[in-house]
Amino acid sequence: MQETKFRLIQNNKIVGYERHVLIDGYISIMHAISEDSIWRFIYPDYKYWISHDVKEQFTGLCSKNDKRELYPGDRVVIGSDRGVLVWDDMDLCWAIELDDGEYQSICRYYTYEEIEKTEYIGNIHD
Repeated sequence: MQETKFRLIQNNKIVGYERHVLIDGYISIMHAISEDSIWRFIYPDYKYWISHDVKEQFTGLCSKNDKRELYPGDRVVIGSDRGVLVWDDMDLCWAIELDDGEYQSICRYYTYEEIEKTEYIGNIHD
């Protein structure tokens, strides 16, 4: 099982991060208050549980400058396009919702080299 990562949102603010990892045949869930802080198992007593109402799954993309993990709702620049990362149900891959409301599917409109140079410029929760 590949590790799965999420960004945790409460009241439209980023409150922490979650990882699902396979340890000794069991899926374990860990929470942290930031991407680079200490990760803690939330079971068995939920002592380290971070309350949230939305999870945003890690896209698998990272920014070129600081190698920041990118999540839905992050504002990015790919090539000459600027917009917000969203899931594209038509192409079944990540897309950018441009400022004019149009969508550019990452798997259809951008080269690998352009994707590798993705820049993070903020997120909708800031």
